[in-house]
Amino acid sequence: MDLSMPHGKDGLSATSEIKKQFPDTNILILTMHDDEEYLFRGIELGASGCILKNAPHEELTKAIRQVARGDAYLYPSATKRLMDDYLTKLKQGGLVDSYRNLTDREREVLALVAKGYANKDIAAKLVISVKTVETHKAHIMEKLQLKTRPELVEYAWKKGLIGYTS
Repeated sequence: MDLSMPHGKDGLSATSEIKKQFPDTNILILTMHDDEEYLFRGIELGASGCILKNAPHEELTKAIRQVARGDAYLYPSATKRLMDDYLTKLKQGGLVDSYRNLTDREREVLALVAKGYANKDIAAKLVISVKTVETHKAHIMEKLQLKTRPELVEYAWKKGLIGYTS
């Protein structure tokens, strides 16, 4: 989704409309603005990721593939901004850190989901059933008050559970 669109429409309002009509659609925002206003608003509206227009071709391809798989993608400086914003709000008491309410196994599952592993791969890695992975994910989502996989990934990034890898 390009944020700059012709005919008076903008990418943020288009993202909002698409997510309302087709909530399972994964949207990657393409922007020339390295500005947290667009980043935060796009994520709030349901975008699965954000990349700068001047990103190298290989990085753009990687971002498209990642979002198409249902994973989240943020360019490196965006990840840092989200983490800083989260930590600032947490320190100011604006957020309750529910991470400590997760069990050790839920934390393992959260980290693997955030790293892009599919349920069957998580199950194999942790030697549990796919149904158990799904149950853990449901508990994680409930405890953290999250609704989508991209929100889960964003939470993990903010929490510092995963970092940017090139």
